[in-house]
Amino acid sequence: MAPEVRNSQNEATYDGIKSDIFALGHILFITHTSMLLFKKAGDKKFERLQKDPVRHVARIVGNEDTDSDFIGLVAAMCAHNPADRPSLADIRGHPWMTKDVIASIEDVAAHFYSLKPEDLVTIDAAHYKVM
Repeated sequence: MAPEVRNSQNEATYDGIKSDIFALGHILFITHTSMLLFKKAGDKKFERLQKDPVRHVARIVGNEDTDSDFIGLVAAMCAHNPADRPSLADIRGHPWMTKDVIASIEDVAAHFYSLKPEDLVTIDAAHYKVM
């Protein structure tokens, strides 16, 4: 949950797209690292993420081999202030999103739609760890 949703800011200033970008940053982190940035809005890890996103993301990853572009992208997407989060166009053009591209969106979609139900795996939240 994005901080502005948790803090119930004035609806006139709420930007659903920027809130979704926060959520996408967390999802990107989970899918790339198999770890959570925080368990629930308001916990200690959530507060650390809001105070210093780059440091928090780097600390959780804890791996010197992790791409600094990845850390920077996730940190920007999870910025406390919605105005500081990148746009979708900025995300698509980010260096981490464009380097070493091995398949186009169209190729990925074609592969996904060719899968049969038995090819899909259910992921249990217990398989993700919070550092």
